Parts: sequence; C-alpha cells; structure tokens
Amino acid sequence: MPQQILYIILGAFALLVLAAVLFFVFRKRLAAKPSKTALRFKKLILHEHGCTAEENEYELLKTENGVRISNYFGNWWDAGEGVHSRKNCLAKRRGGSEQLYNELAELLGSLGVASWNGFDETNPHVCDGGGFSLEIELENGETIFARGMNAYPPHYRELVSRLQGLFDRQS
Repeated sequence: MPQQILYIILGAFALLVLAAVLFFVFRKRLAAKPSKTALRFKKLILHEHGCTAEENEYELLKTENGVRISNYFGNWWDAGEGVHSRKNCLAKRRGGSEQLYNELAELLGSLGVASWNGFDETNPHVCDGGGFSLEIELENGETIFARGMNAYPPHYRELVSRLQGLFDRQS
C-alpha cells in the first residue's frame, strides 16, 4: 500500500510539472485575449515573405476621408532586375470610406492585434517556411511591432484573410 501512495504522489507531481511547463511555453498565447476596443491606426504595414524571393505586403493608411489600402507583390529586393523598388510591385490599390476605416479598426481590436506587440518567435523545426513582420502606427503615436518566422500570433491567418478580401469588396 505505501508503494501505491508513492506512485500516486509521483504521478501527481509529474502532472504538476507538465502543467507548469505548458503554461510557460504557451503563456504568450494564453495572455493574447482579443480586445473589444477598436485599434485606431494611422498606418499599418503587414509584410509576408516565404522561401521564394517574392514578397507580399499590405499597407493601410488613414486618409482624411477614410482609408487607402495597397497590396504590393513581387520581388522588389532583386538588384539583378534593374530598379528594385516596392512601388514597382504595386499589385492592387483602393480607397475606402470612413466606415471601412472604422470596420478595420474594429477588426484589429476584435482580433486582439494590440496584444501582438512584442511577438517575436521562430519555429526552428520548419524548413523553407515563411515569416511576417507587422508594424502599426497608432493615432496616439504608439507603435505595435510583431514578427515571426514559421510562428504566428493568435488570429494571424484571419487577419490576412480579411485583408485579402478587402480587394473583393466595394466601399
């Protein structure tokens, strides 16, 4: 009987250690609770890169009348192609109303993008994957910066999907 109690105590201790390890490993994700507050931005740049030389970037700029949304796609860093400039890779651009700007600010808030500030993770177990960097200048002058290589903050894919979908909408 005393040996069974020892096994129970050791098992409980092992579970406690496992729970503590999991908490420390996933603490950033546990703390990233979406906010209900709109994230009022002046400028947002989301840059994605992969194992190919092509880059993909979304740029959202607040304007007097709403928002200007641009999507750049291509290889603007290749000096072998002559002039290497992001502006040569402008794929799509559209304007949007104040209502669209407010919807985007609400989306950023609801996805908890403010909690991504300081996200800087790499998954070394993925070869030839992709990464991102995000920089947001807020109306109050603060900046949000996040980046990752084969690692992404919560709701990242939803944000990218919504940004891609902006070019299918009319405003």
